[in-house]
This record gives sequence, structure tokens and C-alpha cells, in this order.
Amino acid sequence: MTTARRNDRLQLIAALLGLAAAFLLAAWLLGYFQRDPLLSDDPAVADLQLAILQLDSAGLKGPQRTAADARLIRQYQQLSPQQQEELGRRKMLMYQPEQERELSEFFALSEAEQRAKIDLEIDAIEAKRQQWREGAGASGKAGGGADDPQRIMSMKQQWSASASPELRDMMDRRVRMINKRLADRGLEPL
Repeated sequence: MTTARRNDRLQLIAALLGLAAAFLLAAWLLGYFQRDPLLSDDPAVADLQLAILQLDSAGLKGPQRTAADARLIRQYQQLSPQQQEELGRRKMLMYQPEQERELSEFFALSEAEQRAKIDLEIDAIEAKRQQWREGAGASGKAGGGADDPQRIMSMKQQWSASASPELRDMMDRRVRMINKRLADRGLEPL
């Protein structure tokens, strides 16, 4: 191989390496390689966040979903209370766009459709309350689990504190509607 040909190849390789370096620098500057700001810096919390997102997108139903949920609950129980709290805050932020969409759709319904949807939710809430009462009574524990109504309300308050004013307003209006409907049905308010 002649010296001129070798120099041409070296120049081509150098140009390609320079182009690749420029591409990587541009990608880095544009944030392509940055971590998702919703993911925790704590590896245990971030791993569980990703597992939850994967499970949500998997579309599992029935026993498969129950088994997957049980695995996530075991992982969650291994976290410290501070990590559990951080996971709760980050999950709230992750799901806010979806919640905004659902609330906007809810308020676009007619009054009768809203009432029917609230009645379905109340039936589900009451079923959870009953399960919790039976579980607490059978185990002798005083609550505190994932389905504990007090814990649910605490989580909702944390969520409300991190939500946008518009989302908070929609949620507050909906909770007032639910509590009014609970009172109409002679049930305990949230």
C-alpha cells in the first residue's frame, strides 16, 4: 500500500471518529443520555418504579397480575419508610398526566353519567373498606396496609400537595362530589 493511500485511509478514519464524537457531544448536550427526572436517584426506588411501569404496560390480568402485584409488594416492603415515601411521591408525579386526562373526561360527562361513575367508585371503595375491616379483624392488626382507608387518604393528601393547581381543583371537586354522594347513600365520607 502506498503512503498516499495509507494517509487517505487515516484521514477518513479520523474524520469518521470526529463525526462520531460530534454526534455524541450533540446528543449529550440535547439531553439524549440524561436520566428521566421522574426516576429516583436511589437505585432501589428507581428499580421498583421501572418494575411498576413495566407491569402497568404488560396488560396482565387475573392470577398473573395478582402474582406480579405480590412480587412488587414484597419489593416495596423491603424498602425503608423513607424510600416508600419517595416512591409514593414519584408515582404520583408519574401518573399525573393520566389523572388529568381521566378527570377532564369525567367532567365532560353529563351529570347523570358522573353520578353513575361515582356510584361505581363508591361500591369499590366500600368493598375495599369491608375487605380491610375483615382483614384487620382476622389478623388482629389495626390497619396500615395498602388498602387501609387512612393510608389511602394520606397518600391522596401527598398527591394533592404535589399536583398542579388545575389538577388539584378538579380532584377537590370530584372528592366533594363523592362525599356528597356518600352522604346521600348514608355512608362514611372519605
